[in-house]
This record gives sequence, structure tokens and C-alpha cells, in this order.
Amino acid sequence: MNKLKKLTSPFDKQKIANYKSLLKQQEASLKSTEAAEKGEKQRFYVTDGPHLYVSILLNRKGPLTAKQIWREYQKDDEAKAKKLLPSLTYLKQTILSKMKEQGKISSAGYSRITKQFYGYKLNPQIAFKNVSPDIISTLEPKPDLGNRKITPTELGTSSQITSL
Repeated sequence: MNKLKKLTSPFDKQKIANYKSLLKQQEASLKSTEAAEKGEKQRFYVTDGPHLYVSILLNRKGPLTAKQIWREYQKDDEAKAKKLLPSLTYLKQTILSKMKEQGKISSAGYSRITKQFYGYKLNPQIAFKNVSPDIISTLEPKPDLGNRKITPTELGTSSQITSL
């Protein structure tokens, strides 16, 4: 009985959790090395996250400012339930700045006459590069992906899908 109490202490539970996560990492690395040895390239797709949410919103609505993106987010109960964007400041300083750095979005322009910023416009070739083909096929209007073609074999790859 005394040994059972020792094994169930919080410290031991943490050790067990660390060991299990280490085993999962080793299994994943073995699978990826096996795929590399076979010459296969394993592809992981993005299925959700704040970057994808903003990209889909800009694709649907056109150029938007940060405040307009924030207002659309406030209206969207499904996105608020996922808590994708905690605040307007987080949207501006983290999400939009990283997306601009990565080339997913660019400035839509500035009017000197009205002194008004037109917002951000989407670069769909980069923004939807690693997005699941299932999601891309449901988008309206269809984004211009340049040379990328979505094949029917890509549409059934839900086992390889990861989140952002």
C-alpha cells in the first residue's frame, strides 16, 4: 500500500507524462525518417488558427483594416468560442505583423487626400500555401493560387492535417 502511494505522487505523475510525450516524439521522428528513406515527402496542412481566420476573412471581404477585422471577429460567435484573437492589440502586434513579415498580407495603400489607410490585402499564393485542400475547396470566392493545383488525392488527406 505504501508503494502505491509513492507511485501516484504528483512528481511521479509528471515523470510518467514526460516519458509518454518523449515516446510520442520518438515515434513521430521514426515515422518521418521512414518516410524520408522511402523518398516520400509527408505534408502537414493547416486547418485552423488566427492566421487562417484572417486570411479567409480577407479573401471573402477584400482589403480590411485591423479595426474592421476585429469588428468582424466580434460578430463571429464560432471564432469567439475558439478564442482565436484575445484582443485588438494582439491582432495588430502579433498576428498582422507576423503575416506581413511572412508575405501573407501587404498594405492596400494610403490616401493622402483623405489621410486614410485602406487596410491590408491578401496574397493568396503565400497565405493558402499550407492550408488543407478541403478548406480551400470550400472558400468563396476561390483564391488565386497561381500554379498550385488541388488534386483529388489531396482532398482525402485528413489524416495528415495539423493545427496551427
